[in-house]
Amino acid sequence: LNAPRDDGAFYVAGLRLKTRTGKDPYEVEYDTNFNLPKELATGSGFYSLQPSLSAVLPADPVVFFGGINYVWNIKRDVNATIPYQDDLVYYTQHIGEVDPGDSLGLNFGMGLALNERSSFSLSYEHTWIDKTEIDGHVANEALVVQLATLQAGFSYRLNKRTNLNLSIGAGLTDDTPDTTVTLRVPIRF
Repeated sequence: LNAPRDDGAFYVAGLRLKTRTGKDPYEVEYDTNFNLPKELATGSGFYSLQPSLSAVLPADPVVFFGGINYVWNIKRDVNATIPYQDDLVYYTQHIGEVDPGDSLGLNFGMGLALNERSSFSLSYEHTWIDKTEIDGHVANEALVVQLATLQAGFSYRLNKRTNLNLSIGAGLTDDTPDTTVTLRVPIRF
């Protein structure tokens, strides 16, 4: 968004659209004997729009960064019947309009250049996900979900076109995976 002056920060705006792909949780078949889906969903079933704003402040040899984003999950009429079991009695529930909870995310951290080819980073990411509504009412047993991750990363430039990035994340809340390990090898063409 800007060309910083006098050691100012860079501001970057983003906009992401996620489409409905794969089979969503309302399209998979259920096994009524075990009250479980017969296969896993491969998509969420909803379109979402995510605006974001990030700031990057270079302070050689450190770079500080932070950002905020909002995910608007667009409600839709699912029009599905889901079987479920309660106290050994089988029921079906009609699902009409579903409004998945929107989310608000915040992240910040710093990257430290170790030399001209390698760097180290530390960051914290937190996301609040609101409750899902079905037919205008909060879904049974719906919860506000808190996701928090502390990450450490290492990046090494293999050559002018290729980097090696490794990050390890530790989940800080019950809803976050305990550990995540990500290896990326971005290549510029």
